[in-house]
Amino acid sequence: FSFEFFCVSLSQVLPYSNSTYIVYSTSIFFQWSYSRHLNVHNACIKSRNRTRARWERGGRQEGN
Repeated sequence: FSFEFFCVSLSQVLPYSNSTYIVYSTSIFFQWSYSRHLNVHNACIKSRNRTRARWERGGRQEGN
């Protein structure tokens, strides 16, 4: 597989601190832990298809 890195905005997707979010593209899953104390607004994730990548939390999908 060939992968590419791209960044997504997390300001509206990660409202809670110390939450674990899952980014999935096609059938490949990535886990990424986020802490609001780090003041991180973007996360770079590795995916085969950036247009199909989504952030998921609690069974709810978020765009970008």
